[in-house]
Amino acid sequence: MMGRVVDITADGMMLVTNQEVTPGRQFQIRITLPVMVHHRSDVSLEARAVWCNQDTNPSFYKVGFKFLNMPGEEGFLLEDVMHRLNLVG
Repeated sequence: MMGRVVDITADGMMLVTNQEVTPGRQFQIRITLPVMVHHRSDVSLEARAVWCNQDTNPSFYKVGFKFLNMPGEEGFLLEDVMHRLNLVG
């Protein structure tokens, strides 16, 4: 599954994709970071789909994911990117 992250926090994210996703389904996700952090350009983690709604454009779906068992390094990288992009206070 591919899509565009439109909202992200340390706990989860919302993705817009062209595929309907069944809530409860778990995924191994790789997020490409918009900036290089500690010589890394992506973060890999496990996430569970919590909800899925059709977008205003009927060709797409908005999917809410909750991050699961995030390894410490991955969480640190994600937090660092969010701070660099002023996504957190």
